[in-house]
Amino acid sequence: MDSLKTYKNKTVLLIITLLCFLLYGNSLNNGYNLDDGWAFQNKGKTDLLTGLQNSFSSTYVSIGDVKYGYRPVSSAVFEIEQAVFGQNPFVSHFINVLLFVVICYSIFIWLNKHMNVGWHLALLITVIFLFLPIHSEVVNSVKNRDELLSSFFGVWFLIWSWKYYKKGTAVSLVIGAFFFAVSILSKTSSLPLLAVVPIGLWITSSANIKRLAVLFIVPLLVIFTTRSATGSVDELKETNRSYSILENPLYGEHTSLDKAKVCIKAFGFYLTGIIST
Repeated sequence: MDSLKTYKNKTVLLIITLLCFLLYGNSLNNGYNLDDGWAFQNKGKTDLLTGLQNSFSSTYVSIGDVKYGYRPVSSAVFEIEQAVFGQNPFVSHFINVLLFVVICYSIFIWLNKHMNVGWHLALLITVIFLFLPIHSEVVNSVKNRDELLSSFFGVWFLIWSWKYYKKGTAVSLVIGAFFFAVSILSKTSSLPLLAVVPIGLWITSSANIKRLAVLFIVPLLVIFTTRSATGSVDELKETNRSYSILENPLYGEHTSLDKAKVCIKAFGFYLTGIIST
């Protein structure tokens, strides 16, 4: 039975890997785009240890007077890549695609092992997920590795939260809190999990109010703790970010009606892309 399970897992991993590289592998021949320069700014100018220390003691973006964001985990990953490989677009894009493979396989593990979804259906759901065109911008853009890292650690926060909810072990809770902390220190895109996880567990399982409350309060404490810790980062006290219409079409001199039209059009564009996949 164990050998059959191992065979299935290896087969699923192979299928996911092949599909991810089939869909996103064309990015391996790409260079860096305009935004990717932000990822490697000031990287490799010092030894690795100093660079890693700077990742946790400075803003994510620091170019001239423009300073904003605190994503030390993502910054540290770019620092390590720069130290090992230098600025090599092929390696950068390969790491992004490989991270997406791991994210997809982690989703399969969650569905199959923890949600008790049959492996055929779990694989189908995972394949549908990886085919969604909305992922192409994130996977194909090196700068968006912060989103991939946040998603990866966010999925494992979900997995360990599920373990805690089922078994109530303190170890599962601590590990889950760790993954949540690393996720939001990669990028705060995973903050909605603070509500999604307990609500999802409440809908799909028999209600355990005490554990649901714990799974809401503990991540909330993680957020406050990381926020307090970042208070010692001097550069964050000098945050300065200006937005342009090239970065976000909602900025600029537009009426409320113009902004509403842009929001509706953008929502319709991505919704159509998802449905038509």
